[in-house]
Amino acid sequence: MKLPDFPWDALAPYGEIARAHPGGIIDLSQGTPVDATPEFIQKVLRDNSNSPSYPVTAGTPELRAAITNWAKSKLKATGDFDVLPLIGSKELVAWLPTLLQAKSVNFPEVAYPTYRVGAILAGAREAAVAISPENWPQAELTWVNSPANPTGRVHTDEEYLAAIKWARANNSILVSDECYLEFGDTTTPTSILQFTNGDNHNVLAVHSLSKRSSMAGYRGAFLIGDKDLISRIREVRKHAGMM
Repeated sequence: MKLPDFPWDALAPYGEIARAHPGGIIDLSQGTPVDATPEFIQKVLRDNSNSPSYPVTAGTPELRAAITNWAKSKLKATGDFDVLPLIGSKELVAWLPTLLQAKSVNFPEVAYPTYRVGAILAGAREAAVAISPENWPQAELTWVNSPANPTGRVHTDEEYLAAIKWARANNSILVSDECYLEFGDTTTPTSILQFTNGDNHNVLAVHSLSKRSSMAGYRGAFLIGDKDLISRIREVRKHAGMM
């Protein structure tokens, strides 16, 4: 399998040059948290560190309820939807085309490299596309990303609605990577789930605790959306030990 060079391996020689500079390096190559994980999170984890049993792929009832309530209050999600905890969001981005057996994948033309890697791992046709869906090729799975990594651009309401309309017309699974939702600048980001009008068929949203809660090392993320899709994803993850 031919994969692209791992981005941070490719950047490593340039980092060495920068570290040799008399003023040292200002490393903007990876958006990793530097603030401490909030103490109350550390305490809860310490208090529950005795966990000898296997975790449940679907998540505990308490966790599922917390994600569901947050989706309704924060994301304005309505209608029927399901939730699923993840082992960080990157593994979901990399494996979702495989888990859903997608044969073609669209992703933003300026984007997190793992969207393309996920298409390669699945043996899918890949297409890097502009924000407007008017020229998107037909695809079984389409990624959108807002706020976008690496540009920070936030989707407008009209852009979300156009993407949903296109996905429904083309029977494409539409997945919104919203891991930076808490990091709007002059614009307040919104979730794609706010624009489905309660019809979440073929729509998924991905969220992460890594940046918003300084928990990148804990690998905490979750998926929200279409109940049937999440059921399919959960079943494969159970067999594959993705807990």
